[in-house]
Amino acid sequence: MDSVRLFLFGTPRIDRDGEIVELGLRKAMALVAYLAVSRHPHSRDFLSGLLWPECDQTTARSNLRRTLYRVQHAIGEGFLHASEETLVIAPDADFWLDVTAFEGHVAECLPESPPIHTLSQECKTQLESAVSLYADDFMAGFFLSDSEAFEEWQFFERERLRQVLARVLVQLAHTHLSEGNPTAAIPLARRWLGLDPLHEPAHRLLMELYSRSGQQSAALRQYRECSRLLEESLDVTPEAETVQLYKAIQKGKEDWHIQKATKPAEINYVQSGEVHIAYQVLGSGPVDLLVIHGWISHLEQIWESPGIAQALNRLAGFSRLILFDKRGVGLSDRVGYPPTLEHTMDDVRSVMDAVGSKHAVLFGYSEGGPTSLMFCATYPERVSGLILYGTMAKGTRAPDYPWAMPEKSYDKWLKILLSFYGKPVPYIYFAPSYAEDSELWEWFARLMRLGSSPGEIQGVFEVLRDIDVRKVLPVIRVPTLVLHRKEEQVFRVGSGRYLAEHIPGARYVELPGQDHWWWLGDSDAVINEIQSFIANLKPPTTVDRTLVTVLCLGILQEKGISSGLPSWLEDAIQREVRRFNGRQVKGSKNIYLAAFDGPSRAIQCSVALSQIPSQLRIPMRVALHTGECLFADGELRGSTVEIAMAVMDVAKEGEVLVSRTVKDLVVGAGFSFESRGTYLFAEKLGTWEIFKVV
Repeated sequence: MDSVRLFLFGTPRIDRDGEIVELGLRKAMALVAYLAVSRHPHSRDFLSGLLWPECDQTTARSNLRRTLYRVQHAIGEGFLHASEETLVIAPDADFWLDVTAFEGHVAECLPESPPIHTLSQECKTQLESAVSLYADDFMAGFFLSDSEAFEEWQFFERERLRQVLARVLVQLAHTHLSEGNPTAAIPLARRWLGLDPLHEPAHRLLMELYSRSGQQSAALRQYRECSRLLEESLDVTPEAETVQLYKAIQKGKEDWHIQKATKPAEINYVQSGEVHIAYQVLGSGPVDLLVIHGWISHLEQIWESPGIAQALNRLAGFSRLILFDKRGVGLSDRVGYPPTLEHTMDDVRSVMDAVGSKHAVLFGYSEGGPTSLMFCATYPERVSGLILYGTMAKGTRAPDYPWAMPEKSYDKWLKILLSFYGKPVPYIYFAPSYAEDSELWEWFARLMRLGSSPGEIQGVFEVLRDIDVRKVLPVIRVPTLVLHRKEEQVFRVGSGRYLAEHIPGARYVELPGQDHWWWLGDSDAVINEIQSFIANLKPPTTVDRTLVTVLCLGILQEKGISSGLPSWLEDAIQREVRRFNGRQVKGSKNIYLAAFDGPSRAIQCSVALSQIPSQLRIPMRVALHTGECLFADGELRGSTVEIAMAVMDVAKEGEVLVSRTVKDLVVGAGFSFESRGTYLFAEKLGTWEIFKVV
């Protein structure tokens, strides 16, 4: 059969004669990985139970047979040896595995601790080859959330291989040091420390290497980082050996200081409802560029980082740059609840009004992306262009959105993030290229402490986990640029590709790099794309289609009023609609229609309306759906209205029903829903899951 190469360091992949093999199923990859690493036969019962623990034995074995067929069809019949009861990688298969190669390089050349100071050139080459094979952790980013046994095996394999890598890195670093080349050893020591930032021997080695290469300031800075990490994470002080090394290096200490990057622009405030929003304006370019930050910001602290300060000043060089802190973070009012998409949209409009911006280019990155999308769809007349960087349409994984984290893994990741909140440790998902930059992580730790608190940010991330704005993407009608770095870890590249594929006319630029923060790494490439996009924008055009939430209220005719809504009832309905910033549109006999620019306000209005006739025995029902509509002659036109009316037909007396789209767009708003099932409406309207507001 053809030569097969399996790569398990990093994202798993299979090559056959240089061509990538697509298995199409995660469990197919899990099966291949498990058999490849173990290299001995396993019973079908064991493998089916490992991969499908939730199924009965018959179903699990049937799933295994189908998966086995897919593997053999994709890779080749001779790759696996399958008997009636066992599976194993065929002994004569032309097969290479990076894990096996890594362990082969290590086996004969890695001494037991402590490391020896001299290695033969052959062994040095072997260990360097092992390090180069270890591209990332074992099966990084690969999850089987419904198989705890597989994830446990994966975890222990990952930890075992990380320990081997640590020994290799230490041996090579000591070898370079013994050869009088400490500078070459520094990257190896940094990588060792990256495996465990609290490991004092790694800190001491790095301090020694910095000192011996003439970088005394870096050596002393490394000690301060070590001391801070130990105190904040473990409430202990450095060991005597570490302190002794620090004092020895300190004899050559030079003055050390950090200069502030840039004096921040003036802070202003605008009231958005009952909340005060902090904002800044920089530059005087011909186009307004409004930045919607990710989950944390602080309009003074961001300027303490030279990297982001320089990047923002570059943006202000060709635009009028508008920055703001969302409600609940930074210098804006603390509110005690995670802001919803609608809250942030309200804040954006308030800031734009305060600075006299009739329309702006929105730059939404990270957690700011979904709000940017909603704003463009809801208020297209206020937007001249949309730039998205490193963001997503959905917070967690779904069968048709496989590149996001599973909800269970997301919650584990969030728990880890919160456990280190405000501490200067490398949050390497955000900037893996800067894992050793202690000054960056000290700045970010302070940004977190000043910008919010663990409890507040937990709420923000829980909202982000449940966000799903995929239904909004086809409604975007403004020029759109989607930027995404190919190897970033927070929102994988599939998220960016999905956005570009589903936003009409969007331009997609995939950039090299792995850092999630746009101002790090090759930030020039990001800024150049933004500048080019803005320079080529055409004047905004009139938009007659917008994203609206349609409220459909009906009177049950068999019990109700045959001649239409009484004037007093229509007046009462109209007062409630205006109270929640809605507007009436033309309906029909016994049916009242209204349009809202946000689904939360529409739900609040619906609940209020459902209580009007409670004592008057008027049989009313209300339904909501969010989608694109055309306004013409005081009427709403389009399938959104038809879907809202179809949902209303399902409603019982006194109920408020909403579509799945509405439910997905109000995460974090405090509403509770009860599923009413899935309904197939007219063929052109499709199938919709319906929920009751409770």
